[in-house]
Amino acid sequence: MNSDRRELTHDEKAVAKRLKAAWLNAKAANKSMNQKWIADEVGANQSLIAQYLNGNRPIGTDTLLAICKAVGVSITEIDPIRADKLRSGLGNNAKPDEITSLYLKLNEPSRNLIKSLIEYLSKH
Repeated sequence: MNSDRRELTHDEKAVAKRLKAAWLNAKAANKSMNQKWIADEVGANQSLIAQYLNGNRPIGTDTLLAICKAVGVSITEIDPIRADKLRSGLGNNAKPDEITSLYLKLNEPSRNLIKSLIEYLSKH
């Protein structure tokens, strides 16, 4: 790991562990769902996906939602804290799959606003 990169928090490591487990479960059902396939679906490279899945790099909200969608799991299963924060930003009645769908439909400025809200809520 790059020495300039910060250490992941306990929660971030737990998210990576749950995400990797979800990917391995999905891969067991569909052998073609390798890291390269996820990278292509997400618009990233395979080595970055490996770093996310192995807990070597924090996962941004956009990327987490995209990987969850590709693997076929809800963000609530992988990162319930972030899902709750997204839900509060999108309306408390939103269901987990709706959260992902709504978030991915947002334009970049709106996504950035929600990311800022999540960061603010995490600190307060």
